[in-house]
Amino acid sequence: MSPNDSEQGQHPGTDDKARKLKYWGLGLVVLGLGLQVVFAIDAPIFTVAGGVFWHLKVGIGISGVGLACYAKSKGRSIAWCLGALLPLVGPLIALKGIVDEGKRIDKGVRLRQSKRIWSAVGIVIILVVLAAIAIPLPKLTYNEKARQSQAKTGLDGMFTAAMALKEKTKTFVVSDIKQLGYVPAGTPGYSYWYSVNGVPTAINTAQPHGRGCDVTTPPTTVQVAASATGFTAAAKGNIDDDATCDEWSINDARQPVNTLNDVNQ
Repeated sequence: MSPNDSEQGQHPGTDDKARKLKYWGLGLVVLGLGLQVVFAIDAPIFTVAGGVFWHLKVGIGISGVGLACYAKSKGRSIAWCLGALLPLVGPLIALKGIVDEGKRIDKGVRLRQSKRIWSAVGIVIILVVLAAIAIPLPKLTYNEKARQSQAKTGLDGMFTAAMALKEKTKTFVVSDIKQLGYVPAGTPGYSYWYSVNGVPTAINTAQPHGRGCDVTTPPTTVQVAASATGFTAAAKGNIDDDATCDEWSINDARQPVNTLNDVNQ
């Protein structure tokens, strides 16, 4: 009887719990790595200003928890899991450390365990890859919705300015864009358009969130106009890297409409 068998016989419950914790930990490290690989493949889509998409964040967290479980099963410090917090590289280093440590296990036991471990690893990797291919990755993200809300905020400001103009001059018509008295705050990703003597005129210079769409030309889906009794203003922006613009309109009835939705193109 080997020392390992003797030890297992003395503490069967503890040993079984540690074994399960070890396998769960390894599986979580691999799953976390898979999610980070998905992020790496789709980085152009999911990289956004101020952060990254959830694939990377969740992947790093899962890898860290997995390595913590593995460390606990081996009686090591939970601080060992910090190595898995490095994007992509961390889980690979963690897996190498696990494999290296496994070499110290009795060869017969290691052979039987390694078959189960790497079978589980293979299944997890296959499932992650299939999910990444089969499930359409959502293009409409929280960040893109937040960017669209900027258009609605800007148009609401234009409405307020236009109504104040009507109250003062008894008309929505202007001969100079400055007469509207509206300038969007900050560095907006949308250009805002109002009619000046019948010509759609930009109020500001936009800073597009993406490339491909020209926000310096008037909207194509909105008839920008102003008269003594009413007006229609517009917003035009680009929130991704395709050639389609995101276009909005608002009128004197305060009805904002997304006339061309860029995130669905």
